[in-house]
Amino acid sequence: MTDHDAGRDGSTDARGDREPLDITAIEAMIAASGDYVFPSDDLRPRVLEAARERFCLRRTWWHLAGAMVAATLCVCCGVSLSNRLQARAESAAMPRGQELDRRIVDRGAESGESRDWALAEIVGDWRDELAGRVGDGEANSRPTATNRRTE
Repeated sequence: MTDHDAGRDGSTDARGDREPLDITAIEAMIAASGDYVFPSDDLRPRVLEAARERFCLRRTWWHLAGAMVAATLCVCCGVSLSNRLQARAESAAMPRGQELDRRIVDRGAESGESRDWALAEIVGDWRDELAGRVGDGEANSRPTATNRRTE
């Protein structure tokens, strides 16, 4: 049995001596020390103020953490929404530049129309396609540029 173990059962003191400990004497010393310790008059207000400050600091950190989480969620949702809207806008955009010129030439070659009528038909088709995406029931009932010209 080591000195450390012997101290647990009360058979030795902290120095490792083999004398029994007088627990009642130690308790009496602790009880008597209460007469020597006097709290100051401002101890309670200082403790309460320290507790309030700590509570306010902790609440501030929680609010800051909540604001950071909310900001992060807003940024993530904004980026996701922006990407979706951009993809949708690109798919619904009217062709421009060389793509539009290529479509005009192809449409004119297919139908034998002038470039102006081919452009008018491309714009009409594009408008009907957008109306169909929105769910407008009248999009199919409107005549196309070719049908208007033949009527």
